[in-house]
Amino acid sequence: LPTALDFGCLYADPLARLCGLDSQLAGILKSQDDDGGWRYRTRVEQGGTFKGRDYAGLAHDGFEANGLVARNAWSLLRGYRLTGEKKFLTAGLRALTYMEKFRVPRAAQVWEVIGHAPDILAAADACEAYLEAYGATRDKVHLERAMYWAWAGLPFVYQWGVDGFPWLRYGSIPIFGSTWWSCTWFGRPVQWNGMRYANALLQLAEHDDSFPWLTVAKGILISGLYQQGFDPENEENYALWPDVYNAVTGNRIEWNFAPRRMVDLIQKFLGYTPEPGTLHLEAGDESPPIIVTGCARLLSGAYDRDQETVSVMLEDGAPLNGRIVVAGVTEPKAVLAGVELLKMESNSERPGTWTYSLDV
Repeated sequence: LPTALDFGCLYADPLARLCGLDSQLAGILKSQDDDGGWRYRTRVEQGGTFKGRDYAGLAHDGFEANGLVARNAWSLLRGYRLTGEKKFLTAGLRALTYMEKFRVPRAAQVWEVIGHAPDILAAADACEAYLEAYGATRDKVHLERAMYWAWAGLPFVYQWGVDGFPWLRYGSIPIFGSTWWSCTWFGRPVQWNGMRYANALLQLAEHDDSFPWLTVAKGILISGLYQQGFDPENEENYALWPDVYNAVTGNRIEWNFAPRRMVDLIQKFLGYTPEPGTLHLEAGDESPPIIVTGCARLLSGAYDRDQETVSVMLEDGAPLNGRIVVAGVTEPKAVLAGVELLKMESNSERPGTWTYSLDV
């Protein structure tokens, strides 16, 4: 799994990711419009696959849609969850208020597709953004909006099977439209879009059982597994899955992707937690919360002001050794996890941080 999913809690350095988060989100804050949104801006592409393309061909300058907003809103609200910075919460909620004007998911993929085309990725991003808002506020309006956008994503997911096309059932097309007004996406599953949507459904299922969201998410994953390469004469594509399958001809259309999102979903269905969860523990008075982050099931926690102790109940959520970050505390006198953990050498580049481990 890439560190983008585990935030360094399994495979890298979560402190580095957390310390750099504020600067990463500064650009999003700076670019946010006064009404809480972001708008489409035309340009002529200067490099890459679409070099020389005039993006005025996809939508007019200033075009508005939820797909231009939802991922930024999610980033800000997740930033609040991980850091406790109120500015991220305020900006994220303003973005969701702006998004209330939209009813059709559009424009999450305007690097190549028509802006007005309905878009499953916009539905997935909006669902996840509202779930982050619900986790931060416990306002059920946000949960209801997450459910709305989950329903909005279902029309993009095929619900029937055809002999010889085992990947068709729960195959997910990206948009109802075309790329550059030429290549249609009807009948052409792009499963990474679907798996982003499936990830949102897995999160929604933790809070809502009014519809079998898990069944849909599992079906999308299984379709993706059927799309993996298995041709013995083309071993370099083993386990990789293509950008597109043609649901009419059955042709596999390159590029090929590593199965990282599949592994993420599989781990979640097995009960593991490959993405970080967070607890905010009240520290009393006007003090900011103590924040506990890690790829584990963080069941409960508390701060005892009199004893000056932080306690957290968790279940190990991955088949790998992980890291738990506790932010907002002074240097501990001791850290216990069944046994007393050993303090490691301090990192001079990060004063005010301390690391403890079962092994030094």
